[in-house]
Amino acid sequence: MSKFNFYLIILILASACTKTFSKTTKQPNPIFYASNPDFIKDSHTLNIIRGDHELYNFKLVNYAKFIVVSRDRINFKVEITHKWREYADPCGWNIYVKINKKKYEVECSKRKIESITRMWDIQRRRVIARNLYGDPILIEGFERNPTTLTSITVFVGKAHLTIYDRDIITPHTTKIELVLEKKQVRFVYTWNLENPK
Repeated sequence: MSKFNFYLIILILASACTKTFSKTTKQPNPIFYASNPDFIKDSHTLNIIRGDHELYNFKLVNYAKFIVVSRDRINFKVEITHKWREYADPCGWNIYVKINKKKYEVECSKRKIESITRMWDIQRRRVIARNLYGDPILIEGFERNPTTLTSITVFVGKAHLTIYDRDIITPHTTKIELVLEKKQVRFVYTWNLENPK
């Protein structure tokens, strides 16, 4: 086997291991309401909720939405929640947008990463002995109230993504797809745009 074939097999195996999480919605095309000042040009917010076996029942909420600034500019707001700081940084991901199958590179700005810590008492207690009145006097072999605290820290990364191009969104735009990729993880947010009737 040649060295080239070996690297080709490794590349194919690595790409096959990518886990894709996706969310899709339908909404009216915002460009039809550009002349109406009462209409908010925000998209529906798409949430991808994940779990992690190391984080018990803590939900990792990742979301994206876009705002049509003009026909030539669209802003995206993205939030990624992860147990590792490097994964929570949206600007560290490979990000692109597809609009009607045309691919656009994204400018990442206003990055902010913060940590969230949750603490709670596990309270896995068992009464071993009670006094004459039925009150517990020994719990799990310890006297009175043993407390075991557990904590989870996750990182939440927020960023604004911007794309510019001439007539990037038109009445003929039917699909906007935001793709974020990092190592073996891919988030795909898809907005299918409909013409108002």
